[in-house]
Amino acid sequence: MSEDTYPARRLRIASILDPSTVFVSPSNVELSKAVYSSKQTIGGLNYLDAIKIYNGCVHPQTGETIFTPLRISWILPSNVLVTTAMILASTTGNRYLISASQVLNQSYNTAHYYANRNTSNPDSLYKIAGSYVAAVGCSIGVAGGLEGIARKSVNMAMWRTFNPFIAVACGTSVNMACMRSSELISGVEIFDSKTKESLGQNVQAGRIGVGVSILGRVLTAAAPLTVPQILANYMNKTVFKSMPRFHTPFYVVCLAGVIQVSTPWTLGLFRQRYEVERVEVGVEGEGRVEWNRGM
Repeated sequence: MSEDTYPARRLRIASILDPSTVFVSPSNVELSKAVYSSKQTIGGLNYLDAIKIYNGCVHPQTGETIFTPLRISWILPSNVLVTTAMILASTTGNRYLISASQVLNQSYNTAHYYANRNTSNPDSLYKIAGSYVAAVGCSIGVAGGLEGIARKSVNMAMWRTFNPFIAVACGTSVNMACMRSSELISGVEIFDSKTKESLGQNVQAGRIGVGVSILGRVLTAAAPLTVPQILANYMNKTVFKSMPRFHTPFYVVCLAGVIQVSTPWTLGLFRQRYEVERVEVGVEGEGRVEWNRGM
């Protein structure tokens, strides 16, 4: 599926987030690989459906099937659970619950980033562990600090509404920067766009990839971590004032809808595979180069 235009990238992400891709069986994932390679219908699976399954379940560089909960296609169910936990913890004001929810989020993030990373540079377990500890420490510190401000503020509800997003944005930035530090230092592998010949590692390409990945993740978290809670709180004070039991179901449904609608608009802002003139990434010679930025 083309990534040449923003609308095309939105459609690509939306197709990956199709709820039907969550329940794809291992045999269908393998079938999608065969159809993707041959570009022909096999076993009743056509090429367009195969692309949707392949993009959502298979690593674009290694061709290996990604562990189910960490697939791009699982962004919706995974984030509904993790985001709900963070929001509920924030509303209680209990620092232990807030910290636990941040640990849960960064645990998922670390595993997700690793599963969908750019594989140009191998990562050691020490670096992954260090990234995880740094992200957890940052997000807990920010969330705890904001909770302290909330308790002293006349706008306590407002602080607690935006607390999870601010903590996640800080933790996510630290997590991804540490996890993919080798790409910032050593660069990523780039290829000639025509011949697909490897041109070696390029630092500028690596920094671009990590930078847009961090920005994309922060923007993707913004709407789900704020809009559903604001709407649910409003409904709780009006429509659900005499029916508080409807607050949580409404919030979960609203959260799922916001993730489904907003994620393609934010992740689609940036290309999965970049293609630029050689001079733009400091490579000598004529023509264009390309690289995969990772997720």
